[in-house]
Amino acid sequence: NEILFNTAANTDTTLNKEHIYSTYFSLTADAEHIAEYAHKELSAKRVAIVHFDSSYGESYYNSVKAYFDQYDIEIVEQVARTLDATDFRTDVAKIKAAEPDTLLYFHFGSAFGTLVKQTRELGIDAPIIAHHEVEDPTELEFAQGAAEGMIISSSQPEIATENVTAFQEKYFKRFGEMPDVLASNAYDALRLQVENYVSCNQDVDCTKQALETTTDYDGVSGRITIDPETHAVAK
Repeated sequence: NEILFNTAANTDTTLNKEHIYSTYFSLTADAEHIAEYAHKELSAKRVAIVHFDSSYGESYYNSVKAYFDQYDIEIVEQVARTLDATDFRTDVAKIKAAEPDTLLYFHFGSAFGTLVKQTRELGIDAPIIAHHEVEDPTELEFAQGAAEGMIISSSQPEIATENVTAFQEKYFKRFGEMPDVLASNAYDALRLQVENYVSCNQDVDCTKQALETTTDYDGVSGRITIDPETHAVAK
Protein backbone atom coordinates (compact mmCIF):
# COMPACT_ATOMS: atom_id res chain seq x y z
CA ASN A 1 0.00 0.00 0.00
CA GLU A 2 1.36 3.37 -1.04
CA ILE A 3 0.24 6.89 -0.18
CA LEU A 4 -0.04 9.29 -3.10
CA PHE A 5 -0.50 13.07 -3.17
CA ASN A 6 -2.13 15.14 -5.90
CA THR A 7 -0.89 18.74 -5.95
CA ALA A 8 -3.33 20.18 -8.50
CA ALA A 9 -7.08 20.72 -8.29
CA ASN A 10 -8.77 17.38 -7.67
CA THR A 11 -11.25 15.93 -10.12
CA ASP A 12 -14.00 13.70 -8.76
CA THR A 13 -12.04 10.66 -9.96
CA THR A 14 -9.13 11.45 -7.62
CA LEU A 15 -11.26 12.08 -4.54
CA ASN A 16 -12.59 9.61 -1.97
CA LYS A 17 -9.76 7.17 -2.66
CA GLU A 18 -8.27 5.31 0.28
CA HIS A 19 -4.60 6.06 -0.38
CA ILE A 20 -4.80 9.34 -2.34
CA TYR A 21 -4.50 12.69 -0.57
CA SER A 22 -4.06 16.27 -1.65
CA THR A 23 -2.79 19.65 -0.50
CA TYR A 24 -5.23 21.31 -2.88
CA PHE A 25 -8.94 21.92 -3.23
CA SER A 26 -11.45 19.90 -5.20
CA LEU A 27 -12.11 21.01 -8.76
CA THR A 28 -15.83 21.15 -8.00
CA ALA A 29 -15.24 23.56 -5.12
CA ASP A 30 -13.10 25.78 -7.35
CA ALA A 31 -15.78 25.72 -10.05
CA GLU A 32 -18.35 26.85 -7.48
CA HIS A 33 -16.17 29.81 -6.45
CA ILE A 34 -15.57 30.76 -10.09
CA ALA A 35 -19.27 30.63 -10.92
CA GLU A 36 -20.16 32.65 -7.85
CA TYR A 37 -17.53 35.27 -8.71
CA ALA A 38 -18.74 35.54 -12.30
CA HIS A 39 -22.31 35.99 -11.09
CA LYS A 40 -21.78 38.36 -8.15
CA GLU A 41 -18.74 40.37 -9.21
CA LEU A 42 -19.07 40.46 -13.00
CA SER A 43 -22.85 40.08 -13.38
CA ALA A 44 -22.15 37.51 -16.08
CA LYS A 45 -25.04 36.40 -18.25
CA ARG A 46 -23.39 35.08 -21.43
CA VAL A 47 -20.19 33.07 -21.02
CA ALA A 48 -17.79 31.43 -23.47
CA ILE A 49 -15.55 28.61 -22.23
CA VAL A 50 -12.32 27.22 -23.68
CA HIS A 51 -10.90 24.21 -21.88
CA PHE A 52 -8.15 21.63 -22.20
CA ASP A 53 -9.34 18.62 -24.22
CA SER A 54 -9.03 16.03 -21.45
CA SER A 55 -10.99 14.60 -18.55
CA TYR A 56 -9.50 17.41 -16.42
CA GLY A 57 -10.76 20.13 -18.75
CA GLU A 58 -14.12 18.46 -19.19
CA SER A 59 -14.49 18.21 -15.41
CA TYR A 60 -13.96 21.97 -15.09
CA TYR A 61 -16.48 22.63 -17.85
CA ASN A 62 -19.16 20.32 -16.45
CA SER A 63 -18.71 21.55 -12.88
CA VAL A 64 -18.89 25.22 -13.83
CA LYS A 65 -21.88 24.58 -16.09
CA ALA A 66 -23.79 23.00 -13.21
CA TYR A 67 -23.33 26.11 -11.08
CA PHE A 68 -24.04 28.45 -14.00
CA ASP A 69 -27.43 26.79 -14.36
CA GLN A 70 -28.20 27.89 -10.80
CA TYR A 71 -27.39 31.49 -11.68
CA ASP A 72 -29.16 31.48 -15.07
CA ILE A 73 -25.86 32.07 -16.85
CA GLU A 74 -25.87 30.89 -20.46
CA ILE A 75 -22.83 29.23 -22.03
CA VAL A 76 -22.89 30.67 -25.56
CA GLU A 77 -19.78 28.88 -26.84
CA GLN A 78 -17.66 25.91 -25.74
CA VAL A 79 -14.26 24.97 -27.20
CA ALA A 80 -12.03 22.01 -26.29
CA ARG A 81 -8.43 22.10 -27.57
CA THR A 82 -5.34 19.99 -26.97
CA LEU A 83 -2.18 21.19 -25.25
CA ASP A 84 -0.24 21.45 -28.52
CA ALA A 85 -2.69 23.95 -30.06
CA THR A 86 -0.88 26.98 -31.50
CA ASP A 87 -3.66 28.88 -33.25
CA PHE A 88 -7.02 29.74 -31.67
CA ARG A 89 -8.12 32.43 -34.10
CA THR A 90 -10.94 30.37 -35.65
CA ASP A 91 -12.21 29.53 -32.18
CA VAL A 92 -11.91 33.12 -31.01
CA ALA A 93 -13.82 34.32 -34.09
CA LYS A 94 -16.71 32.00 -33.16
CA ILE A 95 -16.57 33.23 -29.59
CA LYS A 96 -16.66 36.85 -30.72
CA ALA A 97 -19.70 36.17 -32.90
CA ALA A 98 -21.49 34.67 -29.88
CA GLU A 99 -21.04 37.99 -28.01
CA PRO A 100 -20.16 36.71 -24.53
CA ASP A 101 -19.81 39.13 -21.63
CA THR A 102 -17.34 36.88 -19.77
CA LEU A 103 -14.66 34.37 -20.82
CA LEU A 104 -13.54 31.30 -18.87
CA TYR A 105 -10.27 29.73 -19.96
CA PHE A 106 -9.18 26.39 -18.46
CA HIS A 107 -6.01 25.65 -20.38
CA PHE A 108 -2.25 25.50 -19.82
CA GLY A 109 1.19 26.75 -20.82
CA SER A 110 2.00 28.30 -24.17
CA ALA A 111 -1.42 27.33 -25.57
CA PHE A 112 -3.14 29.34 -22.86
CA GLY A 113 -0.90 32.36 -23.43
CA THR A 114 -1.52 32.22 -27.17
CA LEU A 115 -5.28 31.95 -26.60
CA VAL A 116 -5.30 35.06 -24.41
CA LYS A 117 -3.13 37.01 -26.87
CA GLN A 118 -5.29 36.13 -29.87
CA THR A 119 -8.46 36.89 -27.90
CA ARG A 120 -7.35 40.48 -27.40
CA GLU A 121 -5.92 40.78 -30.93
CA LEU A 122 -9.32 39.91 -32.38
CA GLY A 123 -10.94 42.66 -30.35
CA ILE A 124 -12.66 40.83 -27.51
CA ASP A 125 -12.34 42.87 -24.32
CA ALA A 126 -14.60 40.78 -22.05
CA PRO A 127 -13.11 39.82 -18.65
CA ILE A 128 -11.11 36.58 -18.62
CA ILE A 129 -11.36 34.22 -15.64
CA ALA A 130 -8.78 31.45 -15.45
CA HIS A 131 -7.91 28.63 -13.07
CA HIS A 132 -5.03 28.32 -10.62
CA GLU A 133 -2.45 26.67 -12.87
CA VAL A 134 -1.99 29.72 -15.08
CA GLU A 135 0.13 31.29 -12.35
CA ASP A 136 3.09 30.33 -14.49
CA PRO A 137 5.59 32.63 -16.27
CA THR A 138 5.03 30.66 -19.50
CA GLU A 139 1.50 32.03 -19.79
CA LEU A 140 2.66 35.63 -19.40
CA GLU A 141 5.49 35.11 -21.87
CA PHE A 142 3.19 33.90 -24.64
CA ALA A 143 0.36 36.30 -23.80
CA GLN A 144 2.77 39.22 -24.32
CA GLY A 145 0.92 41.67 -22.10
CA ALA A 146 -2.58 40.55 -23.11
CA ALA A 147 -3.01 38.86 -19.72
CA GLU A 148 -3.16 42.23 -17.96
CA GLY A 149 -6.37 42.33 -15.92
CA MET A 150 -6.98 38.59 -16.10
CA ILE A 151 -8.70 37.11 -13.04
CA ILE A 152 -7.20 33.94 -11.53
CA SER A 153 -8.87 31.58 -9.07
CA SER A 154 -6.01 30.88 -6.70
CA SER A 155 -5.43 29.32 -3.29
CA GLN A 156 -2.24 31.25 -2.61
CA PRO A 157 -2.39 32.73 0.93
CA GLU A 158 -3.44 36.37 0.97
CA ILE A 159 -1.17 37.05 3.94
CA ALA A 160 2.34 35.60 3.74
CA THR A 161 3.33 34.05 7.08
CA GLU A 162 6.96 33.71 8.15
CA ASN A 163 6.82 30.12 6.94
CA VAL A 164 5.65 31.20 3.48
CA THR A 165 8.24 33.97 3.22
CA ALA A 166 11.09 31.71 4.31
CA PHE A 167 10.13 29.10 1.71
CA GLN A 168 9.91 31.71 -1.06
CA GLU A 169 13.35 33.10 -0.17
CA LYS A 170 14.96 29.64 -0.11
CA TYR A 171 13.28 28.64 -3.37
CA PHE A 172 14.39 31.83 -5.11
CA LYS A 173 17.95 31.39 -3.88
CA ARG A 174 17.99 27.82 -5.21
CA PHE A 175 16.20 28.24 -8.55
CA GLY A 176 16.39 31.96 -9.34
CA GLU A 177 12.63 32.40 -9.54
CA MET A 178 9.65 32.55 -7.20
CA PRO A 179 7.77 29.29 -6.54
CA ASP A 180 4.48 28.83 -8.36
CA VAL A 181 1.34 27.39 -6.82
CA LEU A 182 2.24 23.81 -7.75
CA ALA A 183 5.73 24.07 -6.23
CA SER A 184 4.39 25.25 -2.88
CA ASN A 185 1.70 22.54 -2.85
CA ALA A 186 4.24 19.86 -3.76
CA TYR A 187 6.51 21.01 -0.94
CA ASP A 188 3.69 20.77 1.60
CA ALA A 189 2.65 17.37 0.24
CA LEU A 190 6.15 15.96 0.67
CA ARG A 191 6.54 17.32 4.18
CA LEU A 192 3.16 16.01 5.31
CA GLN A 193 3.81 12.60 3.83
CA VAL A 194 7.33 12.21 5.22
CA GLU A 195 6.70 13.75 8.65
CA ASN A 196 3.69 11.56 9.32
CA TYR A 197 5.32 8.44 7.88
CA VAL A 198 8.37 8.92 10.13
CA SER A 199 6.31 9.70 13.23
CA CYS A 200 4.26 6.56 12.53
CA ASN A 201 7.39 4.40 12.31
CA GLN A 202 6.70 3.71 8.62
CA ASP A 203 3.27 2.25 9.31
CA VAL A 204 0.95 3.07 6.39
CA ASP A 205 -2.34 2.71 8.28
CA CYS A 206 -1.08 5.02 11.01
CA THR A 207 0.11 7.51 8.37
CA LYS A 208 -3.32 7.48 6.72
CA GLN A 209 -5.02 8.21 10.02
CA ALA A 210 -2.57 11.01 10.78
CA LEU A 211 -3.15 12.63 7.39
CA GLU A 212 -6.93 12.42 7.74
CA THR A 213 -6.73 14.30 11.04
CA THR A 214 -4.45 17.04 9.69
CA THR A 215 -5.93 20.32 10.90
CA ASP A 216 -4.74 23.88 10.37
CA TYR A 217 -1.27 22.78 9.25
CA ASP A 218 0.96 25.82 8.68
CA GLY A 219 2.01 25.07 5.11
CA VAL A 220 3.88 27.22 2.60
CA SER A 221 0.81 27.01 0.33
CA GLY A 222 -1.53 28.13 3.11
CA ARG A 223 -3.30 26.60 6.10
CA ILE A 224 -4.11 22.96 5.43
CA THR A 225 -6.97 20.92 6.85
CA ILE A 226 -7.52 17.62 5.06
CA ASP A 227 -11.12 16.48 4.67
CA PRO A 228 -11.19 12.92 6.10
CA GLU A 229 -13.71 11.81 3.45
CA THR A 230 -12.58 13.43 0.19
CA HIS A 231 -8.90 13.86 1.22
CA ALA A 232 -8.89 17.28 -0.45
CA VAL A 233 -8.24 20.63 1.23
CA ALA A 234 -10.39 23.73 1.59
CA LYS A 235 -8.24 26.84 1.17
